[in-house]
Amino acid sequence: MLNSGICKMPRIREEVAKLFDRQTFSDKKFNPLNAVAKGAAYLAYLRQIECVSHKVIYDIVPTPIGIEVEGGKFEILIEDGETLPTKGITKRYYTIYDNQTTIEFNIYKGFGKYVNSYEMEYITTLRIDGIPNGKAGEQTIDFTIKVNQNGMMELSASVVGSDVKGDLIVSIDLSKENDEITKLIKHFQTFY
Repeated sequence: MLNSGICKMPRIREEVAKLFDRQTFSDKKFNPLNAVAKGAAYLAYLRQIECVSHKVIYDIVPTPIGIEVEGGKFEILIEDGETLPTKGITKRYYTIYDNQTTIEFNIYKGFGKYVNSYEMEYITTLRIDGIPNGKAGEQTIDFTIKVNQNGMMELSASVVGSDVKGDLIVSIDLSKENDEITKLIKHFQTFY
C-alpha cells in the first residue's frame, strides 16, 4: 500500500503499476495522504469496542416515550434527552364511554405525532380491568410511568377511589446508534 505524498509522484505510480503488471492503478476510494491516520483511527475504534463490548451505559432517554390517546395521537410523557433515572410522571385520564370497565395504555417511543407513523415503535400495553360502571368521564385513572437507570420502564395505573389498579415492569431498548461510528465502519468497508 502506498501512502503519503510520495505516491502522488507520477514516476512512482508508473513503477508500481509495472510491478503489478497493470496499466495504472486507481485510488478513487482511497486518499493516500490520510491513509495512516484513518488506519490508526480504525484500529483505535476496534480496540475501544473490545474494551467496552459488554458494557452499555444509559445516561439519557434517546427518544420520547408516551402513550396513545384518543384519535391515535401520541402524547409524550418522557421527553428525549431526559436523564436516567427519570422522575415518575403521573397523568390523570378519564373514561371516554358510558359504563367503560376496561382501559388500555398503549406505550410507544418515537418522534411521530401519531402512533401509526413510521417513526414510532410500539413497546407494550398496560390493561386495567374492573373499572366501576359510570358515565363517560366519571371514572378517573391515574397513570404513572418512569424509567430506571437500567432501562426498565415501570408502569402503574389506578382508578381513583377504588381498589382497581395494575402494574407492569418492562425492559426497553434505550441505545442510540452513533452515526459517526456507523459512517466510519461503512467507509472502511470499501477497503475490505
